[in-house]
Amino acid sequence: MEATKQGKVSNSKAEGAFISTGFSNWKDATVKFRKHQDSDCHKEAVERHVTLPKQTHDIGETLSAAHSEERKKTENNF
Repeated sequence: MEATKQGKVSNSKAEGAFISTGFSNWKDATVKFRKHQDSDCHKEAVERHVTLPKQTHDIGETLSAAHSEERKKTENNF
């Protein structure tokens, strides 16, 4: 599974149907969904979804701040 290879999901019990291959067995879908919702893989994904935005910065803001800092340095050199 690509997400596991990229380190986005470190759980070794990751279920391919919910991550990479897709879900097609609709006979017992609600049972499977509930089971997956309680899985370590799903809990880890939800945790990352909640915490990742708090750990990273908006790229636009980061670039803007860096640009402003560069302008200040350039202006101070003249």
